[in-house]
Amino acid sequence: MTVCSCSTHTVRWESRLARNGDRWLGVCNECGTMAALTPNTDKPLIEKALTAYLADEDLRPVTPPWLRLFKLSQEEPWPMDWRHYPYECRQCHANVVMTAERRLPATTRTFLLCLNCGHTSSQERRRPPITGSEWAPPCIAVKQLRRAVFFEPFQFLPGFLRGGA
Repeated sequence: MTVCSCSTHTVRWESRLARNGDRWLGVCNECGTMAALTPNTDKPLIEKALTAYLADEDLRPVTPPWLRLFKLSQEEPWPMDWRHYPYECRQCHANVVMTAERRLPATTRTFLLCLNCGHTSSQERRRPPITGSEWAPPCIAVKQLRRAVFFEPFQFLPGFLRGGA
C-alpha cells in the first residue's frame, strides 16, 4: 500500500482497538509520512492521520464559522431576525443569502450573509456597504456582523442603570 512518494515504500504499521473496530497507523521509515486506516475507509488517510488513528469516532468535517454564527444568532441570548434575501450571492452566486437588521446606539446596520460561502455585507443607512469573506482573521464586515450578533443593548449604560453594581 502506497503511503508516500519515497522510493523504498517501507511502512511500519501499528494497530489499536477502537469502539468501532481496528485503527491502523503507518509511518514511512524513510520520510516519516504518516497514514491511517479506519474501519470506514478503504484507502489511507494522509491528512490528519494521527488524529484519525487516535480518535474513537470518525472525523466529521468542521462546520464553517459563518454557519456556527448564524445558528447562534437564532437563539437566546443573541437572537437576530434573519430573513431570506431574494437575490443570489455576489461571491458564489448561490441563492442562500440571509439578511438581518440590528439597531445599534448611533445607527442601524443591515447585514447580508451567504450561508454557502460566508460572504458578508454590512451597511449603514446612506453609506456604501462594507463586504468581505475572510473569517479567520476576520475582515471588517465579519467583525461588524459579530459585534452586532453579540451586542448587548445596555452595555453603554453605567452599571447601576443596567442592574449591576
